Amino acid sequence: MFLEGDPILTSASITEEDVVNYLEKLKNADTKPCQKEITALLQNQNVLRYFKFHVEQYCELHKLIITKIEDSHDYITFLKDDGTLHRLIRERDDFFNIFLEMLVPTLIDTCCKFSENEKVFMASSEVIQKCVFSSKEFICYFTDFFEKKKCTEKHIQCKALLKYCASLCSNLESAGVGFKLFFYSFSKSSKNFNNIYKMLVILLEICGFDLKTEFNFNKLKYQVQEPSLNNALYILNELLDTVTKLKVDLESKINDITFSDFIKKLVKSVITLSQHPNICCYQILLKVAEINPLIIESLVNEILVYVMLSDNTSCRKEYEQLMIKIFEVFSKLHRTQNLISKMIPTLQTAIKERKLNELPYSFRGTVDVQLKTDILYSADDILPEVILEYFTSCIISLASWQTINLLKTMTFHLKKAVEQLPEVQEENIYVEILSSLTCWLLLSVRVAEHTVAENTVVKFAEGLEELKTILGQFGAKLLQREHNHVLMRAFLNISYYWAEVYMTLEYYSVNNQIKMTKTLDNNFSAFNLTYIHPYLSNKEWCHISERINNFGEKPCKKIMQKLLIQKLRAFLIFGDGNNDVVAPIIRTLSTSFDAESVDIFSDRFVVNTVLDKMPTSNIISLAEILVKDLVEGNTKVLDEPHINDSQLITQGILCVIFTKINKLLKQKRKHDDTSVRKALCSKAMSLLPTDMFLCGRIEEVLGSVSEILVSESHHQNIDLKMQEEKLELYLELLTKIPLIFCSESTQKLTVLLLMALHKDSQNCENIKLKCEQLIISIVQHNRFTLLDLFESSVLVKTLVDSFDSSEDLFFQIVQNVFKSDTAITKFEPGVSYIKDNLRQDKCLRFAVTLFNVLSKIRKVKMSPQSKEVCLKYKSDICHKMLKLVLKNSPEDRLIEVFGLVLKTFLAKDEDDTLSKLKTRLPEYVEYSFNNMSNINSKACLLLFTTILHNKTILGDFSDTFILRIWDALKTIAIQNDSLEEYSQLVTLITTLIANEHFSNIFGNLMKVTERSIESGDDKEFCKHLKTWSCILSTNVNPAKTNILREQLEFLLEKLILLLKSRLYKDDLFEEVIQFKISIIQANHVPLTASLIDFLLSSVSILLMKDSHDFIHNFSSSITLLENLLKYRNPLIMDRLPPYLLQYRLLLKELCLRGSSHVTLQPTEAQKLTDCAHKLEKLTKNLVECTKDMSRIAMYLIADILGQYELDTMDPNVKKHLNNCIYSLIALCDQHAVQYLMRVLSNPCTEFFKIIYANYKKYRFTGKI
Repeated sequence: MFLEGDPILTSASITEEDVVNYLEKLKNADTKPCQKEITALLQNQNVLRYFKFHVEQYCELHKLIITKIEDSHDYITFLKDDGTLHRLIRERDDFFNIFLEMLVPTLIDTCCKFSENEKVFMASSEVIQKCVFSSKEFICYFTDFFEKKKCTEKHIQCKALLKYCASLCSNLESAGVGFKLFFYSFSKSSKNFNNIYKMLVILLEICGFDLKTEFNFNKLKYQVQEPSLNNALYILNELLDTVTKLKVDLESKINDITFSDFIKKLVKSVITLSQHPNICCYQILLKVAEINPLIIESLVNEILVYVMLSDNTSCRKEYEQLMIKIFEVFSKLHRTQNLISKMIPTLQTAIKERKLNELPYSFRGTVDVQLKTDILYSADDILPEVILEYFTSCIISLASWQTINLLKTMTFHLKKAVEQLPEVQEENIYVEILSSLTCWLLLSVRVAEHTVAENTVVKFAEGLEELKTILGQFGAKLLQREHNHVLMRAFLNISYYWAEVYMTLEYYSVNNQIKMTKTLDNNFSAFNLTYIHPYLSNKEWCHISERINNFGEKPCKKIMQKLLIQKLRAFLIFGDGNNDVVAPIIRTLSTSFDAESVDIFSDRFVVNTVLDKMPTSNIISLAEILVKDLVEGNTKVLDEPHINDSQLITQGILCVIFTKINKLLKQKRKHDDTSVRKALCSKAMSLLPTDMFLCGRIEEVLGSVSEILVSESHHQNIDLKMQEEKLELYLELLTKIPLIFCSESTQKLTVLLLMALHKDSQNCENIKLKCEQLIISIVQHNRFTLLDLFESSVLVKTLVDSFDSSEDLFFQIVQNVFKSDTAITKFEPGVSYIKDNLRQDKCLRFAVTLFNVLSKIRKVKMSPQSKEVCLKYKSDICHKMLKLVLKNSPEDRLIEVFGLVLKTFLAKDEDDTLSKLKTRLPEYVEYSFNNMSNINSKACLLLFTTILHNKTILGDFSDTFILRIWDALKTIAIQNDSLEEYSQLVTLITTLIANEHFSNIFGNLMKVTERSIESGDDKEFCKHLKTWSCILSTNVNPAKTNILREQLEFLLEKLILLLKSRLYKDDLFEEVIQFKISIIQANHVPLTASLIDFLLSSVSILLMKDSHDFIHNFSSSITLLENLLKYRNPLIMDRLPPYLLQYRLLLKELCLRGSSHVTLQPTEAQKLTDCAHKLEKLTKNLVECTKDMSRIAMYLIADILGQYELDTMDPNVKKHLNNCIYSLIALCDQHAVQYLMRVLSNPCTEFFKIIYANYKKYRFTGKI
């Protein structure tokens, strides 16, 4: 022990020398004293008496202890200890200054050190509150300060604190944390927001903002000398961060200046002083939006100029967040149209001359924010896709009349812009921004839906007609001036989306009230777009296409391609197309394909309708780009459903992959060198064209390729070490494409090429293994047999000679063979080959596999002739195996064979054969006991199960024999493929064993299970749990059931401790939960009160685990509760309160993580929504228990509404929680509804009124 025997604890009177020695000892120690020792020291009365008169040493002791702490949890524990900074010491007059000088810097440094841990900051704040702000002195000081009263000597502590704050500004990080720490601590200790407002003003005055003129307060002596604007903005951001966590009174006043007005002027000052925002400025604006969104609305013009016309490359993420926040504010106020109306003219003016001059609060120091004046504006930077996507969601939420007004706003400004097209290149950006907003508006409108009123659709169509006129003027003007790619791109984009919306409106219009003007002529040129774009003539469109071909940049060329595809789609939709129209478009698209056109040619319409009409070279080019993306790990395009479903693209990818494999197999050789042979795969591919999978003649070449494989039966001596890595990569790519959905001929050719590559790679194990896995997966998912490609004996011989995974492949082949009458007959040579070569290990395994498949043949529908052939195969194999086991001594490979033969002849009436087997049985049993291992475990399990099933026929096997089997089972690991046999054997053992032995078995199993938990051997522990699960599935007598129940109680107690003490591990925790579910589902096992408590407590324990495991733990908890409700309903209804306690815990944790303030990735958000859906399903299951739940439903409703009041929910999560409420309302009578109306808080009552009104309006009453 660090303090053991130290005089500082043992002496009745402590001297200064003792304390100095102890402090020196603590300073030089390699480790810190433990928390128990620290508590003993700080609560020792002798120590306290000494330190009461030596405050400086007391603070130094605390400082040393804190500096020695390396863990945030230990730091928080120390600060929260009752002995830390004892009240007796804090009451000393000299404590404040010493604390400020010695301990506060240490607290600030520790907060910086653990900046990611919010709890560290909170614990430090609590210390500041009780040591600095425990009295009302600061409130009195602030009152005197703003009333310009003379500050007397009684405010010494306040002045000392302000002086210390001014000194902090030399270090930026310390200053930010220090100011925030003091401000937050004061905010928590003061209940009046006006005092918080005053402190904020004073702290900003210290930083360098000149607020004295505005607020007319006393002169502040303690200010930062030569303050830096950069530092001041950083501190301001930290202070506003604290304000966002408080309950803000926006109308609080100091000298008639409300807090809202103060923040507004502060924002104006920040904008004017900095001119161009940095990350800190963006964070300030975001926090202001959180404090009072209306400030953002009132200053939107200045903010838009400030942020949109600045270089945001270094703070792009913050810029996007702020712009989304601005759109969110206006969307919630239903003023999206107002925002656009302000944004467009403001940007137009500001692009010409950017002015930000209004400065309510000046700054005393240096403006050291870096300014960049030579900014090259880009529409993609000003309005990136993330912002436009949010703009889309704002448009979707608009009422129909607002959408029409927004379109009118866009057309008005677009018309003005077209009339005054800018001559200066830099001003074109305004038209491009306007074009971008118009396009996303057209992309997002939902006027074609059946729920939209007919009048609204007609008015929107009128707006489109007006836009059509503007587009005609726009195009004509562009052709009258030199080519400008920015303006041309803007025009083409609007044209494309205008036609998209109009086509959709006409297609879905009711009674054909919307008719798009379509022009048909005799000019079949691909670039004659007048059919759906009649506002320009044929010549004008051709002129535009010539300009783009000659001078256009890639974006313009891509839009022209999209317009051509749009024209083709329009012809097909409206039925006016013919080959004369379609052919030129296909030809033009084929010649214009390049690597940058992938997103166009991977469009759903192109893939489903156009791609099959294009040359195969285009398909292969597209496939090459997709393969390149796959190699780089980019699967975004291939993951699209229409791409994934396209057989053409899959076949193109196959062409590319096998062409690349063929290139890798080609080896250089000298003229006279005959040792280097041509690869078998290359020989096979030499028979095929380049577009081998796309040519449509695959069936014709399958026989030729198969002949090469058969004739070249010897193994190739090819060195693939140099190409191994690339070959593995290409074979891995084959696993990522939907090959199994291609045509049968395509898959057969793929199998043949893989078998050829397999023969070429006999010296390369990894390539061999990959080829075998691919062949198995193809054969496994199809009904065709390889007997279509090879004679059966040749196929079996190939598997024996070449394949390492031959047994798995043979099993899949046999499964398919015995589904076809023709294949069954064809397979006879293969069966003969197996029978003649049973001494070979692989042939023996094939025989066992074939025998097992034939044993289940009764369940397969086939002709009587085929069944006779199958029975003949089975009989021949069985007799061959019989001879083998009778002639040979027991060995590992023969145990399963013996078990199968024994099982077969036990079912037959052949006493002679059975007596021979019974004679050999003791040898095989003894060999199995002596040589049982993980390798032959499945065979031994089969043999033992067969013996126990036929215990009386085979001889009187006593309990000793059964116990011996049980002991043997302990030595093996349970594999998934042998789990069924293991379960059967354990079931037989528990059924046949006597009660007293049953008790011993369980006692022994409990001991080894407990030992595996204590040792942390998860693999062994999971094995024992599987054994327990097998025993649970056995319906035993009452005496055994009681023994089982007692052991389960003890085991569940151990499992609860395991869940509490261990970090989350998928395999381990899933095994535990699955075992608990098996207990619940075993209806023959009675659940005691303690068992139910153990099962329910699992939910709360799982939810206490780390947040990144929440999804798994939530799903497991729901599954547990659902099974309890389903299989043990009467018991749960008797213990409903503890069950619903777990339900409430799930609800609370889901709402915490489903808060709209929590930033989640799309996949995480979807998983959280799935969790909410699972809770909804559990609620519906609860509601079905009407009798017991009707009196409790209203309390659950109150719980859910209470969560709504605490935080704003994610809409997708809230949708499912609303459904929970609707389900529960169905159980509430009028008295329950009135009760809720009375007892709920005001916000909850409003929520409930809306939900209840919707319920009454839309519920199904049984009438239609």
